[in-house]
Amino acid sequence: MIRLMKKKIPAAKIDIACMFDGVSYVFKNNPHIHKIHRLSLYYENKLIGLKQLLSLRNNKYDISILAFPSYRREYHIVQSLVAAANRISHRFKKGYLSEFNFLDTHSIEVDEKVHNVINNLNILKYFSIDWQKEIDENNLSYDFTINQDDDNFGIKYIHNLKWTKQDIVGFHPGSISSKAGILKRWPIENFAGLGKLLIKKNKKILIFIGPEEIGLGKALIRLIDDVSGCHLLENMKFHQTIGILNNIGKLITNDNGFAHLSNGLRISSIVLFGPTEGDSTASRDKKRNGTDKNPPCCRISTIVQID
Repeated sequence: MIRLMKKKIPAAKIDIACMFDGVSYVFKNNPHIHKIHRLSLYYENKLIGLKQLLSLRNNKYDISILAFPSYRREYHIVQSLVAAANRISHRFKKGYLSEFNFLDTHSIEVDEKVHNVINNLNILKYFSIDWQKEIDENNLSYDFTINQDDDNFGIKYIHNLKWTKQDIVGFHPGSISSKAGILKRWPIENFAGLGKLLIKKNKKILIFIGPEEIGLGKALIRLIDDVSGCHLLENMKFHQTIGILNNIGKLITNDNGFAHLSNGLRISSIVLFGPTEGDSTASRDKKRNGTDKNPPCCRISTIVQID
């Protein structure tokens, strides 16, 4: 969406406001972005975040956009505080009053039958841009480039483990730390069973975790119980883990940010979706095969393999 917007409106200065370091990193090397504002609105001091947010008013934005699927009222309140002259969001079937959609000045109707990426591209209608004439829906790609220093770090880290890229299967057993996010995780007992099976087939298991998931990662290490065949990444900075991710053979992960990061890096991936609708949220940058599953051994509704 940003790439096409910049192509059609080359004079536009496009800023990104986000709450997470991961999102900031994704846009860090994007040539179409003017500036990134990392707001302390999730984990950190909310008062500092509010001050940062209000400071954005000084930029006197002409337009602000809420990316899909920003449904909850908090997002609309944040957008209203930025005070852009035109505030664009998506219009859902419900929640206009209860979720404060009325704070926005323009809305694009949600199409519940299509992928989230398509709903975001539909925002371009506001700018009279027909994205379907410019982009092949079946050949979408992400603009995501990592720093060379991070890639070099990953190469060296894998070399020090004395492992080879094609033999490494990454596991990410975590998810966003909300109650709903935790409930949709694949049980670590299942990850452990799969890890043991893969190690018997001469694969190496590299476990990725978020900063609040160290206990989860250590529990998985104990369950797999194979020092030579399994390794936990801990005390890592985000950009370092991305460099390592860029140097593995395959990733098996819950529905989380790493699923999309691996897709942007074109890493072969298997993404495990819980109650989330896989057809609307799965990565769109690769050929994929989706199969509905509900086996008794796991809480998984959809397994999406990205080749």
